Amino acid sequence: DLPMSASEAGADLWVQSTHKTGGALTQGGMLHVASEEVDISRLAFMLNMVQTTSPSYPIMASLDVARRSLYLAGKEKIKAVVGTVHEMHRELSSQPGFAFWDCADFQKDPLRLTLKTSPLGVRGNWLQELLGEMGVVAELADENHLLFIFSLYHRREEILFFKEKLLQVGEKLLAKKGAAKKENSFFAAPFPFPQVVLSPREAMERESCPLLLEKVKGRLAAEMVTLYPPGIPLLVPGEMITEEIMEVLQYLQAAKKHCQAADPTFRTLQVLVE
Repeated sequence: DLPMSASEAGADLWVQSTHKTGGALTQGGMLHVASEEVDISRLAFMLNMVQTTSPSYPIMASLDVARRSLYLAGKEKIKAVVGTVHEMHRELSSQPGFAFWDCADFQKDPLRLTLKTSPLGVRGNWLQELLGEMGVVAELADENHLLFIFSLYHRREEILFFKEKLLQVGEKLLAKKGAAKKENSFFAAPFPFPQVVLSPREAMERESCPLLLEKVKGRLAAEMVTLYPPGIPLLVPGEMITEEIMEVLQYLQAAKKHCQAADPTFRTLQVLVE
């Protein structure tokens, strides 16, 4: 019922995000080695260069618990969850306004559903916030899609709860005939590319200060600003804050989007001292 795994495909090395569907705590992942061509000693040496010497033992323990659970009852759990998700997927797909991303060129993971939001007349980012208020959390959102991930530990009643909330939202949105789309003004185009003036190292070695957002145009950023999702930096230290970047920052401030920044409200931004 699942796509071909990395091990079945003959991979030498692969990373498994066990916390996504396997039941481990967040940040819990595994690096698998399945080839004699890999120098284990060198791999361990390289990992020691980027990993902490004080690992999280609760996360490590949760990885072992997840491994044991998958070994003892993994097939039964997969069968139960995949069956319920398939049932829900078929029912939702038969309803007006519900369309899911699919591709015949490769095998799709049944535990991941990508909802197209355009048929419902709304943008994905706006719908993500609405569903969040109803107790349904999407893995990520963009302008036209919402991605949902189901784990082996989702109970049937939880998946049905998810389905009912989607149906409720879909019915209300279709009744408005797309009027809700006007409530979201998130940028449909990709974020603009900033002008790189200094390398991040050069910028980090210079003096910086907070400046009110309305005054940062033309200045060089001294901090990283990252929107989640997708987790791609909008600004990194040493880049010029152009008018296009300003427009995005002002929208993020007004929409109260979740971002990684020194001042998450975007009232101020760290810039280099001139």
